[in-house]
Amino acid sequence: MIFREKELTGGRALRSVRAEDAFERERFFRRLHTGCATLASEADELTGDLELVEAMIEDTAESDDAAELAVFGAEGMLALAALSPVTRAHRRRAHRCAVSVGTDTAFRGQGLARLLLTELLALARRTGYEQAELNVTADNAAAIALYTSLGFEVCGRIPRALRMEGGGYTDELMMIKRLEETV
Repeated sequence: MIFREKELTGGRALRSVRAEDAFERERFFRRLHTGCATLASEADELTGDLELVEAMIEDTAESDDAAELAVFGAEGMLALAALSPVTRAHRRRAHRCAVSVGTDTAFRGQGLARLLLTELLALARRTGYEQAELNVTADNAAAIALYTSLGFEVCGRIPRALRMEGGGYTDELMMIKRLEETV
């Protein structure tokens, strides 16, 4: 799904991720993974295959039920959010979407994740989704506070959901937001 571009202050822009952003998207994910223990994946699990990343971006742009939005600045991609169906295989779950967001550590605390999620949730409502869902590590207090302030509620906990590199586990919280509510 294509999102119309919005100009932001400071020369920044909010727009859909494009195929030509594949390299910058991979670079963003590598920065995001550096020293971040709250992600579900490790940096070495990133594909690095730009053709594959371009194809994934194009598939998302051409779909009518998924989107990737990002904030770009002079520094490149600063924050990224994604919307996708929980599943395309079952009509009984067609009202549910999954959302995710990440912000480069150098740009946290500037409201970029809130901006992206607000736009993404409005887009989800317009697309016909009735419920947004996400998972967050139980120790990511800043993210949990953001999601709660946007109307998400904890609906479950997965103990030992992630096995951390070097040992140990962390729980994940499942959070939902009914989209008929205002953001």
